[in-house]
Amino acid sequence: MKPTFLPLKPPGDPRFNGIRLMIVGESHYDERNPPPPEQWPAFTADIVKRWGANAEGYKRFFGNIYATFNDHGAHWSSDEFKRFWNSVYFYNYVQSFVHGGSGERPTATQFSDSADAFHVALDDIKPEAIVVVGQTTWDLMSDRAAKLVERDEDGLGSIYQYEYDGGSCLAGHTHHPSSIGYSADYWRPRVMRFLQRCAG
Repeated sequence: MKPTFLPLKPPGDPRFNGIRLMIVGESHYDERNPPPPEQWPAFTADIVKRWGANAEGYKRFFGNIYATFNDHGAHWSSDEFKRFWNSVYFYNYVQSFVHGGSGERPTATQFSDSADAFHVALDDIKPEAIVVVGQTTWDLMSDRAAKLVERDEDGLGSIYQYEYDGGSCLAGHTHHPSSIGYSADYWRPRVMRFLQRCAG
């Protein structure tokens, strides 16, 4: 099963600090008015381009992710902000629309039904590091072809190694960037330490 919502794949061979980084978000919402099916494959990429790579306006989710991976404090409209979103791969784990708006949550079935697509995305992107931005996604995503490496309680919690076609990488997680109390300053040193480990 290939993904319904294809990942954002910036042109060329994008790298963040030299690492092929895949950021995994949770889900899309249909706002009770889902787009036509022909728009679904590009839906994730179009949203990330709009609010990230093209910076057409400020969205807390994208601003907090940027601030988690960067300590420069660049404005959301800056070239630096846009460059970051052109240096990472982004994939939303749940591969069906959540009915309603951001106050709704995906069901356990939506998570389980998305497992195969996630592994297809891994085989395609072949990341060198995965950072999952959300506790619920981390708890409910597939652990197939994954093994616990360690429990880094001073960092990103449990660290897993995912196998995919042709290689493997480490994966860790933060809390959801739009959640109440989310602190990029708290997560940034932990994410940076994790990425340094992935860089070897």
